[in-house]
Amino acid sequence: MKIMDYPCSGEHSVFPFSQSGMNSDDMAKLAKAVCQNRGTSFCVLPFCHTLEAEAMGAQIFLGDEKSGPRVRSFSFTSMDALEEKLDFNWETPRLKDVLDACRQLQTQGERVLFQISGPLTILGSLLPPDLLYRGLRKDTERILRLMDRINMLLLQLIRKVEEQGVNLFSYADPSAAVNIVGPKYAEIIAQLVTVPFLREWDRQANKEALFFLCPKTACAL
Repeated sequence: MKIMDYPCSGEHSVFPFSQSGMNSDDMAKLAKAVCQNRGTSFCVLPFCHTLEAEAMGAQIFLGDEKSGPRVRSFSFTSMDALEEKLDFNWETPRLKDVLDACRQLQTQGERVLFQISGPLTILGSLLPPDLLYRGLRKDTERILRLMDRINMLLLQLIRKVEEQGVNLFSYADPSAAVNIVGPKYAEIIAQLVTVPFLREWDRQANKEALFFLCPKTACAL
């Protein structure tokens, strides 16, 4: 069976703006404004796919009006160093603010959809790309173990988000798309990383929770 790709246009991505200095109140107001502007029935947080990586130690530039958040410099230059320190820092200011913004919006009667980034995308903000993709080809089991560890941390994050009253989630791991890693590794990641993660997510989730999968992930599955 051939894994199909999905032609993602990115037309619904959040417009570029600076998140520097933005607190939970600002996040809640902006998420609500974007929701009203687009006529959707839910507010989307966080505004980018770098939140989890930043909480794991990534150095993130939060962007400006021309371009969105991206890696400023890589915090880890070896898999040994990453394996030693890979964990969530729950005191990261932006993470705390995003969780508080979720709570605020839910308290105001808004529905929040929380975007979860997948493990290979997160690793792409922690390790230089040459090291990451060379490791995926030549030391596949080690990269898969790192992805599994990240997934365990993501499950903890989901529980904390649910504690804020949120029960809508989206999941995307664009760095694991077939057009990036190729059909062989897209299949390996889907079978050995994504499926177990989604099964455990489904097992632990609140019964009211809904999960939306990125079409690229859905096609791989």
